[in-house]
Amino acid sequence: MIIRMTNVSHPRALLALLPDVADVLAGTEGAERRAARALDLVRRAIGCERMAVLDTSDALARKLVIEPEAPPADHAELERKLTDTVGYVADPGASDELVTRRKDGREIALPIAAGGEILGALWAERSTSPMDEHGLALLSAVAAQLGTFVQLVRAQRALRDKDRRRADSIGARHPRREGDAEAPQLQISDEAVATIVAITTDAIISIDFEQRVILYNAGAERIFGHARDEIVGARVGVLFPERARAANQRALGRFLASDDTSTSLEGLGGATVALRKTGEEFPAETAITKVARGSDTYAALVVRDLTERTRLEEEHRFLDEVGTLLASSLDPDETLANVAAAALRRLADCCAIYLVGAHSSRGEHVTVTSRDADKRHAAAALETALRQPGAPKLGQSAIDRGQPLLLADIPAGYLEGHARSEDHLRALRALAPTSLMALPLVAHGEVLGALVVMTTGNTPPYKERDLRLGSELSRRAAAAVANAQLYRAAKDAIRARDEVLGIVAHDLRSPLNTIKLSAEALESRLSQAPVEGAPRPLAAILRATQRSDRLIRDLVDFHRLEAGQMTLECDRVPVSAWLLDVVDHHKIAAEDAQVELTAELHEAPTCLWGDRERLTQVFENLITNAFRATPAGGRVSIGAREDGAGALLWVTDTGRGVEPDELSRLFERYFRGRLRDRRGAGLGLSICKSIAEAHGGRIWAESTPERGATFYFSLPAAPPEF
Repeated sequence: MIIRMTNVSHPRALLALLPDVADVLAGTEGAERRAARALDLVRRAIGCERMAVLDTSDALARKLVIEPEAPPADHAELERKLTDTVGYVADPGASDELVTRRKDGREIALPIAAGGEILGALWAERSTSPMDEHGLALLSAVAAQLGTFVQLVRAQRALRDKDRRRADSIGARHPRREGDAEAPQLQISDEAVATIVAITTDAIISIDFEQRVILYNAGAERIFGHARDEIVGARVGVLFPERARAANQRALGRFLASDDTSTSLEGLGGATVALRKTGEEFPAETAITKVARGSDTYAALVVRDLTERTRLEEEHRFLDEVGTLLASSLDPDETLANVAAAALRRLADCCAIYLVGAHSSRGEHVTVTSRDADKRHAAAALETALRQPGAPKLGQSAIDRGQPLLLADIPAGYLEGHARSEDHLRALRALAPTSLMALPLVAHGEVLGALVVMTTGNTPPYKERDLRLGSELSRRAAAAVANAQLYRAAKDAIRARDEVLGIVAHDLRSPLNTIKLSAEALESRLSQAPVEGAPRPLAAILRATQRSDRLIRDLVDFHRLEAGQMTLECDRVPVSAWLLDVVDHHKIAAEDAQVELTAELHEAPTCLWGDRERLTQVFENLITNAFRATPAGGRVSIGAREDGAGALLWVTDTGRGVEPDELSRLFERYFRGRLRDRRGAGLGLSICKSIAEAHGGRIWAESTPERGATFYFSLPAAPPEF
């Protein structure tokens, strides 16, 4: 039985690349050529300028291997740099984690190791931008593959040398006779296989026809935890969970009795889990190969431990779900609740969220939740205690330093040191956290607060890999909280603006109406007793009041639209009479602008269905804009015609037209484009759009610069009863 264990430490998006790298390394070309091609494959995937491998084990013919398309480099300097790196990572005082050297994140060197031995270094250079976490994860996985590759190449060359020496020795002592020419080579092959089995870092186990273990190497001891003496001679079923042993034994028995030479345990109906000595089950995929030696039949099974890959896939699924959950709302309170729910789903038995005062609408924010229903009362009590001013927070250092904190085992006295009162301490003890991670919520370089997750009861303590997952969660959570806060601030600003607009519009109308009524009264008196030169200033006053009234009406309408309070009073509208009234109403304004205003009615429908006042407002806004855009002597026309089952209305001018890049933005709020005449608040066209859409129609513009513009708005068919 052969069991292959692979530790995968890369993002799911790069899973597909590693088998390609493995295929290249397993090719038939020279070892150096295979290594160079593998580097080129990885370099293209992560966008590096140069990549190289330094082999300090003397397994490769070339000590320094550079990927094929890298530009010429000073090999001696590069070799010296990587030699220093190998010395650094081999330092006994260094962490047993992979050691990485970086230069602003753009130059990275990783150790190539196998079986606890440093065999060389993998180096990559990227000048455009720092290496991201996904690229680094891929490089770490490739370095692990290269370690196995270099170790295997070294073993193969050692075996070839040994075989050659042994063949020479056997040939000298036993001259070949006819019929036994292959005997020495068979012995050499057996020794080569035994040597590979002994030195490989994979777990290799062989079983006989009765499914008893006959070979169990050091790799198997590390993987399963059983010593060789404990397993050899025992049935292989002990390496599977009890619930799966009978099914696996039947599957192996059918395979050994069949004519098949290879298959998978899963294909035979076997289980996809294996069992360590500690009782821990782990996911696995198993391939089986039959080996015949004389009259005896053996089986070799290749089982891949999927623990790490399964965990990574689950983590990525979890983070995908978190992204969807956090994007489902822009309400700050709901976002915080979603953050807590996400943490409890995967990472925590108990969760606390702190927001510092500057980032909470109600001062300092504290939320404590528990997955265990029996501890929710304690969580509520802790939340109450933490709301007290100055109450010490668990993991306060995460907020103060902006760095995550991991306590795999909460030390004695830690809870007492964070309790301000007996009630506070009682709540902490009732929750009984066993391990803790405090994760800062950082957005745009600013600490918003912290997410504190805790394990309780029999949940395993946190490890470094949990800290990585927690940090990813906190990063997404911080972005969601910041976005929700920005959204709330924007809504508050819009609401305040609309309230001001409503108040200003209302308060302006009273003095404006007084001016208008006074001017109209004065105009009436002057008509009875004319005064030379007086009518013109009065006309100017009345036009100014009309323009001001329209601006105020726009503000009021905009406020109503924002609040969803605009209503339509639809009725039968006789088109020709209505459009002639519109032209007559704007006759004086057209004379002042020295523009001809006409109506095109020869194709106009008899009637349409709509709110006449609101539709007139659309025409007024469009005609006023057309007067501003049209130079003296120009022409503005309005019209209507049937359009399928509805009606199409328009306003056309011979003015400056609209620039192509502005057409798509004309109906945005406050957009006024590059017009020289910028009177108005930039709300008129936006209101026209809202009125047209409220009627079930739409509005748009077509224009050729310097040749005028046409604004169209359509109305649907009248209701059946019309």
